[in-house]
This record gives sequence, structure tokens and C-alpha cells, in this order.
Amino acid sequence: MNHYVPCTVLLIDKCSEERANMTRHLQQDSLYNYQIIEFSIAKEALNWCLEKTPEIILLDFASVNENASIFLEKLRSRLSNSQFTVILLIKPGDEDLAVRAMKSGAQDYLIKNQITPEILQRVIRHGMEKMYLMQQLAQTKAALQQSEHRYATLAEVVPVAIFRLDADGNCIYVNDRWSQITGEPIQAALGRGCLDTIHPEDSDRLFHQWTEVLTQEKMYCYEGKFLRKDGTTIWFYMQILPETDQNVTTIGYVGTLTDISEQQAALDDGLRPTIGDLIEAEAKLRKISERLTLAISSGRFGIWEFDCVQEKVIWDERMYELYGVHPEDFPGNFDAWLSFVHPDDQDYLLVTIQQVLHQNQEYDAEFQIIQPSGEIRVIKAYGVLNCDEQGKPILMVGINIDITERKQAEQELIHNRDLREVIFNESADALFLVDPVTLLTLDCNRRTVELFEATNKGELLGIEGRTLQRRPFTSNEIDTIVTQMQTKGFWSQEIEYVTLKGKLFWGNIAAKPITIAGRTLNLVRVTDINERKQAEEKLLRTNEQLAKANAELARATRLKDEFLANMSHELRTPLNAILGMSEGFIEGVFGAINQKQAKAIATIKRSGKHLLELINDILDLSKIESGKLELQISDVSVRSICDGSLTFIQQMALKKNICLSTHIGSNLDTIQVDDRRLRQVLINLLSNAVKFTPEGGNVKLTVWLEEVGTNETLGAEKLISQSSIPSPHICFRVTDTGIGIASEDISKLFQPFTQLDSSLNRNYTGTGLGLALVKRITTLHGGTILVNSEVGQGSCFTVRIPYLSGDNSLKKLQDPERVDLPATLIPKTLTIPVILLAEDNQANIDTISSYLESRGYEMVLAENGQQALDFAREKCPDLIIMDIQMPGMNGLEAIRQIRNEQKFIDIPIIALTALAMPSDRTTCLAAGANEYLTKPIKLKQLVLTIQQLLKNHQELHTSKYRKSD
Repeated sequence: MNHYVPCTVLLIDKCSEERANMTRHLQQDSLYNYQIIEFSIAKEALNWCLEKTPEIILLDFASVNENASIFLEKLRSRLSNSQFTVILLIKPGDEDLAVRAMKSGAQDYLIKNQITPEILQRVIRHGMEKMYLMQQLAQTKAALQQSEHRYATLAEVVPVAIFRLDADGNCIYVNDRWSQITGEPIQAALGRGCLDTIHPEDSDRLFHQWTEVLTQEKMYCYEGKFLRKDGTTIWFYMQILPETDQNVTTIGYVGTLTDISEQQAALDDGLRPTIGDLIEAEAKLRKISERLTLAISSGRFGIWEFDCVQEKVIWDERMYELYGVHPEDFPGNFDAWLSFVHPDDQDYLLVTIQQVLHQNQEYDAEFQIIQPSGEIRVIKAYGVLNCDEQGKPILMVGINIDITERKQAEQELIHNRDLREVIFNESADALFLVDPVTLLTLDCNRRTVELFEATNKGELLGIEGRTLQRRPFTSNEIDTIVTQMQTKGFWSQEIEYVTLKGKLFWGNIAAKPITIAGRTLNLVRVTDINERKQAEEKLLRTNEQLAKANAELARATRLKDEFLANMSHELRTPLNAILGMSEGFIEGVFGAINQKQAKAIATIKRSGKHLLELINDILDLSKIESGKLELQISDVSVRSICDGSLTFIQQMALKKNICLSTHIGSNLDTIQVDDRRLRQVLINLLSNAVKFTPEGGNVKLTVWLEEVGTNETLGAEKLISQSSIPSPHICFRVTDTGIGIASEDISKLFQPFTQLDSSLNRNYTGTGLGLALVKRITTLHGGTILVNSEVGQGSCFTVRIPYLSGDNSLKKLQDPERVDLPATLIPKTLTIPVILLAEDNQANIDTISSYLESRGYEMVLAENGQQALDFAREKCPDLIIMDIQMPGMNGLEAIRQIRNEQKFIDIPIIALTALAMPSDRTTCLAAGANEYLTKPIKLKQLVLTIQQLLKNHQELHTSKYRKSD
């Protein structure tokens, strides 16, 4: 094409400034010499078109006072004998109007505020090239008509019969020579009439072979006989050649008939090559079909993982098979994997993987590998990327599929028309064949007609595919797509489409250049992904709801922890005074007491300790649920733990006149268990038995050893939880004559915060935690809890845990309560240690200070952190006891400030807290405390701790003094 021929541009725009801009853009084009005709009124431009013909029309959408489709129809009427290209100039947001105008004859559109000289020139050049091709098409059509005329003339003068068939084998034309050979008029041959003159001996053979002709794309030859009406036989030689269109699609057949009656002897020699050709074609078709079947059936895949942090690669067995390597020969790193990739594909893969890692995309790649044997295989890879909370890639997981056979089958299918047609038309995706220059649709399959709701294929042919998009591609975007197809060989994107009936749907479009009969075309595939898009939107909404639910759960967990911490503090603080005073009275700190008073104070202390244990129950349940509770195993006397548990509930039983009894096997001495936790189990079961047994009833505790090979327990009871536990076992059974439990309610017994019904809530108090802790503590011991009960007949609870005698038990540190203080009083000859107590609760101040003063210590009292800091500077105490939760400056901040002063750098500090949360000890020690105790504290333990810290401090200073000497 000569680019120096002047190009006439008709510019229609009511804005003079816009026309001036367009003119400047066009004058910068170095390839075309534009003659620009400007009009501000569209009607005047129409009148000009009556005398002149432009090649390009730049039409401002807003300058047309009437409907754009009507104006374009008028333009076509004025320029009906000419080829021209209309390019619309629109404002942002008018894309839908532009699409409708393109369906009425416009070829392209440009958005005004996005027009640059390069874009305008490129679009006009594209329009000129398209117009040139249309002119060439018109010339070709005229030449074809002339050629057909010559063909018709030639057909009448040649000495052989000529015929034409349509694609279904129906005769649509014969010449006069056919009538001369067969003795039949031309009209008798049309349709299927041409077969009526075939000799009966040949009709079946010809029909059978003709069905094979339809599957071939080469010339077919046949020799046979005609039976004329006068009874004579005419031998003929027939040649048939498929007639195809520009898409290599068979549209009919053309053939000749020659009278060879005189050459009858040559019949056998002529037949062999014809049959040979058919056999060869059949074998080739079967071979290709078998290869395709093999490619489809071998769809196994290998699974891989890539650690993005350590660059480690993990393969399953199938991956080693795909790559043809033994596991011991593969180091399992990224570079080792990359070494298998064909050099032609390495750069492409590295870029693809970088895009996945940096843009969090899905990994989708196709590449070649070279196996150690030298064989080249084609691999299809898919993968997904997992990132941490900061969006940093941590792991990529995916699959590899060997698609080598499929690739080979695809190459062979290109050369086989019938298989290509099957794949094309039976595809589950919409397929287009598109001219890469004009972008017009040349062909499409049945799925395309269905997907875009067309009445027939013709409605989709001869149009640009982008007119089916909700937002059509601009010329600039099309150039980008073409560039990507040229560099990568393919292009893909997700796009929203509009069917011919106006229905919207999402499609995944992919395009790649292919070659058919030496001609390059674009194969475009559109997959309906509407359901996937809807699923993605639903998943997104679900994830958002899940995120909200997780946030609410985290908030609820935080509130629960805060509640438990506050409750622990508020309850432990008064308990500290109760237990401390009790301990002081028992030890005579407040003067001598008689035996009756000592018994009452012991009961106060025991009840206070159990109240503390109940507080701990709530914390324990939380710890158990989170897997943080650990048992403290020790040697425990079976008799002692049973008597202690019965003593606790004895007063409650006396008030209801309930008879308590116990039976402990004589062969039981000590067992290995957590003393406090097992006591907690028995007290819970016994308390419930007394609570739900009417006055005058009976409660019994039975303990026995279940020897190996016996199973007395499992016969009558209903199993609630059971683990695989070796014998022997020790069994604790609590039996009562109480109200009983319905069988359908037994499964609810061990759920936290649950009681059986509202009537029980009115008549019996309780938190609903007891039995939940019983079951969980029993399970932690490796045991089971069993229940047998009937309404009105009482209940029987059996705890069954592994029995380990004292010989096998673990040793435990001696309880501070049972340790005799090595020095309960400070000798008068020594300097009296000064202890600073920082505590805001007066009851705790009185309890602790009174006890320590009775042990010979001098006390300095502070009520908050600031006072503690001031008194420490003023009094220089030997040791500080610091409560953590105080008004104003809290204990932690006071400890930090004390430690910041050089003279207090190594002063012993004991932190006290009533929170008793798992992280408290670490927090206190990190702030500078030497030791940490939880309220209610045991005063003996406190004294031991003070003595040890003062001793350590004295040894430290003695060591420093000796070194200084």
C-alpha cells in the first residue's frame, strides 16, 4: 500500500478548539498527507458528501443533533458507492452510546480527553488499512464473478461431463455433456437424481465409498457403470475434488465424468490406488484419534510446594516421575528445579514467578523441561500463593501436569479437518476465528451462538468481537493486546460481556495466533465464568463475615480474660486477710487461743482455702480448655484424701441429717496423683450428692482397686468418656439416694455453666462448673468418669484412673505449710531488718505487718507506688514487698523507678498480685522484682522467701567487699 497518497479527512465538530487540536495532531503524521475538511454543523457535512468522498470521517458525537444511527444511515446513503471509515469522538462515560453507534456502521471510537497524536494517527492508519482491504475484497469479488463467467463458458465446450455437489452430496449443476453420456435430461440429475443412472451392480459400492469421500480432503477417483434407459451400459471414470472456502471449510464438491467404455480392460489397474488411498486415510485418522485419547486419559498430575523464605522445593512421587529423576538426585531447591526448565522458557518463568510473588497473583504457566535422559516434555503448572499477615510470601503450593501428548495431538489436529471441526464445534467454550487485521469475526462455534444468545451464526459473523463487550476495548488497548500476543504467543483476561438480548455475564477471554492452510488467524476462546464470579463474590462476603466474627471472638476472649483477672483480684484480696489472720491466730501472733477457738479458726482457714480453690476452678477451666493446665503429681495417701474430702462436706450433711459412710479397700495405701486436683474431684462429687439428696438420705464413698483382668466398674454404668488406659485402676465411687437424673440428661452433665432444667435452678444453687472440671481433671489423669442414675432412685458417679503405687510416684517439693521455719524470730543481738510494705488494702496491711512484726521485722508502710518510692529513698529498707495493683502509681512502675536508682540496684523486692494470670510472673520479674507471690499468700512461705532473699543479698555484699580488699 502506498502511504504517500493523500488522505481526505472529514472533521465534524462544533467546537473550533477541538477541531484545531485534531488538525495539529494529524499534521504531525509523517506517513500521510492529510487533506482536512472541517465542518461545525453535521448537516452541512452531509451536503458536502453529495459531491466529495472522504476516506476518514472524524465525527464528534455531541455535534449530531439527531440520533447517531440515523445520521450514519444518511452518510451511507450519500457515500453508497465508496469505501470510508467513521471514527467517533466521544466524552468519557458515553461508551455505551458509542457501542450502539458501532453496530450501526461506525468502525471505532476515541475518548476526547485521552486523544494524543500517536493514538489518533494509529487509529486512522488502522482505518485506512481496513478500508484498503475492503477495496481489495471488492476487486476480488468482481474478479471472482468474471472467473465464474469464464468457467460457465468453458464447461459447455469441454468434452467431459462436469458436475457440482453441495456439502451434503446433492447435485446442483451438470453440463450438457452429462446428458449426452447418460442419455438423461439435465433436470433429472439435480438433487439425488444423478444416482438413478448408476448401474445396480455398482450402486452399493459407490454409496459406501462416497461416505468415506466426505471424510477426506483430497481428490477422489472412481470407475463404474451407467445403465441407460435403452439398456446399454456405459463405463465412466469419475474424479471429485472438495471445494473449500477461505477458512478451509468444505462447501461442496466439483467433479468430471469421462466415457471410458473403450478402456474397460483398465478397470482393475485403476481401482487399486483408489482403495489404497482410502486405507491410508483411515489409518491416519485412527492414529490421530488414538493419540488424542491417550492425551486425555493420562491426566495425572504432580503436587509441589515452594518455601518462599528458604527457597526449598518439596515434590510428591508423581513430580519425580514427570521430571524423570530419582529423589536422591534432586537437592530440593529452586535452582535445581530451574535447571530442568528449557533455556527458551527460563526467562519467561522467572518473570512470571516474580509477578506472582510481588502481586500475589495465581501462578499459571506452561513451559518445557529437559529430563536427564534428554527427552523434552511440556508441563502445565498451576499454583496459589500464601502470605503472612504483613502480605509477605511464605509458601506457594501447586500442581504440574504433563501435557506433552496433548500438545502433540493439538499439532496433529491442525492438519486434520474433521477432528478440528469436532473440537471447534463441540467445545464447552465459545470459540471465534478472527481476522488479525480487520478484527472481524470469520467463524464461530455452536457454543458461541448459545452463549451470546444469537438466533444463528450469521448474526455473529462480520462483526468486531469488542462490540459484544460491556466496555469495548479502545484502540490503544487493542495495540497492547496485539503486542502481548506477538511477544508471549497468547493473551488472556476476564471481561464482562453483553449478549445480543442484553444479558450481562462474565467471561474469560484468551486469544492466540494460529495458522490454517498457510493463513494466520486469531483463535479467540471465551469461557463463561459467571458462576465462578458469583462464587468469588459469595466467598468474599463470607470471608468478611468470618473476619468480623473472629474479631468479635477475639474481643470476647479479651473481655473474658480481663473479667477473670479482675474477679481474681477482687476475691483474692479479702481472702488474703482471712487466711492471713487465721494463720496468725493459729501461730499465736495475736495471743494465745483455746482449743475451741483454734478449731473454729481452723475451720475458717479451711473454708477460706476452699473458697480460694473455687476461684481457681474458674481459672482452671479456662486453662484446661486452652491446654495450659499441668498436673502436679505426688504421692498421696488414699485414706487422707478421702477423709479430707468427707470432712469438708460433713457440716452440710449434718444439717440435712444425711448419713455419710465410706469404704476404702484394705490394699490401698498411696497413689500417684495431683493431690489438690483429685481432692477437687471428690469434693465436687460429694457436695453434689449431699446437695441433691433429701433430708435423712444416704451418701457413700467407696474406693477399691480394680485388678488386671477384672472390670467391675464397666458393667452397670453409662460411659461418659473413656481413653485407652492399662490396668490396674483405682476407682472412687460416690453413691447417693437423691433425686436422680433422667437418662436423656446425662450427656448434659459435663458441659460448663450448664444445669439440667429451670426447676433445679430455683431449688439448688451452683455455677455449673463442678462436673465440667471433674470430667476434665479425670481425663488429664488418663481416666474416665461414669454415671448410672434413675429419676427418684439416686445416682452413682465412678471415677476410674490408672493406679500407680507410691513406689512409682514422682517426687514433689515439700509444701511450705509443712516446713518448720529454721528461724522464726530474729535474734535480738542482730540488726533488725527494715521491710517496706506497699499495699493499699488495710486488711492486708494489718495481716502482713502484724505477722512480720511478730517475727522480729521492722515495718515501713506505704499505700501507693509514689509513697513507696519516697519512703524507699528516706528509710533505705533492707527489703521491699510491693503490691502490683495500687491507685496512682502502680507497683510495676514503682519497681522500675526504684531499680533506676543506683543505691537500690540490688535491693530485694517481692511482688504481690491478686490477678494470678499466667503472664503475671514474667511481667513482674521483667520489671525488676526478685520474687513473685500470688494472693492470698501463705505467711510462712512469705517469711521463708524474705529470709532467703536477705541471705542472698548479704552474701552478695560480702563477696563484693572481699573483692574490693
